[in-house]
Amino acid sequence: MREVSGGFCFTCWIALTTPTGSACRRCGGTVGPYLDVESGCFWCHDEKLEYDRVYRLGLYDGVLGTACKWGKHRRSDPLLAALANLLWQSERAALEEEEIDLVVPIPQHWLQLLYRSHNAPDTLADVFSNRLQARLGTHTHRKTRFTPR
Repeated sequence: MREVSGGFCFTCWIALTTPTGSACRRCGGTVGPYLDVESGCFWCHDEKLEYDRVYRLGLYDGVLGTACKWGKHRRSDPLLAALANLLWQSERAALEEEEIDLVVPIPQHWLQLLYRSHNAPDTLADVFSNRLQARLGTHTHRKTRFTPR
């Protein structure tokens, strides 16, 4: 099978880059094409969220859902980097407009790092910090409590 962009085969690349409908900028949920979701959609407009905007590659379903699940396994850094690069390609203008100067990965507890030996958020943050030419803040936050999966 021939590779296209980012090391994906043509079938997977098509599945990952086909638009999945309009999304709410605030929560990332799928919404109808004619709804004004500037202040949130039906699901999130009354919610107090700790972030301003969501960028999504697609729905956590099908090929993307499978790729995300595989991204949690060891030696999946190339897959995660390729997915981050696909998101960069589709949202580059909007992400650059944000003027982001620090990218912080979601921290994991040190016991989880021993168990997994790989930290997917670090891989994703590394790609975005390089693309955005922003600092990588891997040591700005720490998870102090071990929580179940």
